[in-house]
Amino acid sequence: MGRTAGAKNKKSCYKCGQSGLKMAGHAGDWHMVDYDSGQRHYCAGKPEVVESKPEAIPYIPETVIPTNETIYEPKYQPSGNGTFDHFAKTVETLEEISLETVKTVRRITTASVQESINQSVHMAQEAVKSMLPVEHRITFPNQPERQPIKGRPHFTMERVLFWLTQRESVYCVGPAGSGKTNGASMAAEILGLRYTEESMSIMTSKHDLVGYKSPDGKMVNGLFNDFFENGGVVALDEMDAASAEVMVSINTVLGNGHATFPDGRTVERHPDFVVVACGNTWGRGSNSGYIRQELDVASLDRFQNVIWDYDEDAEFDWAGTDQRQWVEWVQALRHKASELEMRVVISPRASIKGAKALRAGGRIDWIIEDTISNKMSGDNWDKLINAVGTYMGRD
Repeated sequence: MGRTAGAKNKKSCYKCGQSGLKMAGHAGDWHMVDYDSGQRHYCAGKPEVVESKPEAIPYIPETVIPTNETIYEPKYQPSGNGTFDHFAKTVETLEEISLETVKTVRRITTASVQESINQSVHMAQEAVKSMLPVEHRITFPNQPERQPIKGRPHFTMERVLFWLTQRESVYCVGPAGSGKTNGASMAAEILGLRYTEESMSIMTSKHDLVGYKSPDGKMVNGLFNDFFENGGVVALDEMDAASAEVMVSINTVLGNGHATFPDGRTVERHPDFVVVACGNTWGRGSNSGYIRQELDVASLDRFQNVIWDYDEDAEFDWAGTDQRQWVEWVQALRHKASELEMRVVISPRASIKGAKALRAGGRIDWIIEDTISNKMSGDNWDKLINAVGTYMGRD
């Protein structure tokens, strides 16, 4: 009990906080003494309070991404505090992951942006080129350089020109409206030769080609006479529509180095005389879409046979690049008609004439009907429109 009571009477100095003391003295001189020894306690005063401050966390810099390829990587210095070191390492790991993510995003973004820039530059270059005059030339080895071609040539022009420079006659076979006769005229201009043309039919006679003597005895020249003797290019359009009699006359003129005309004169063939024949078939008679004659194979053998198909790249230039959307729509109709095996013709003529009419402010419904839809059945037109859609280039 005494120990307990004594323990309860023990005091602590209210100034310095020392324990194990008790009060002693008398009124006016109360002081504290050591509880056990009775020695007076001399207080040194109130102790200085020292606040406990947590260790300062070092500054963690933000990630900096410069414009060059060098990525700034922050470094963390150990503080001696294990808890904070663990925290710092965790943050550093997260930073590394973030940096890798940033690098990856930058690579992807840079590639995407660069691709967009390249596309924009390409489009700008194409736009500028479309506004600049383009010079076309066709030359062959061991031949003099020729003057630039007026207008854009068909992609088969070089092939036709090659045979004509060898003074070989050519039979161009291709669909309607593909520019065969225009190509013959351009070839003559490139070669610097005279040019004439005639459209053939079942009504064309041999007299239209080699001439005849009138009742009064005068010689009336045909298509071949002057050119056979003096040189030049003769174009025979729709040759596969000619009669057998006419084909024999053509064979006679082309088969030898000379020809005897109705006036009795035998004329030597000029070195620059060539024929460019055009047709829609290979001379084997009618086929899908074309009613034609079967041509004599011996006559056909006088020609170099060349395929002259649609040149859909040049079609944009022929129609005018300002009407590109119209040309694309016409070509889409053409492709769908071919896919559906329709016996219809949607040629570059529709692109060229339609573009000219649009440029002149013509009504779009008239233009579509008169250049395309009125040339086929209503059922076929409905199928094409349902598959391709209506023209949206202008209200």
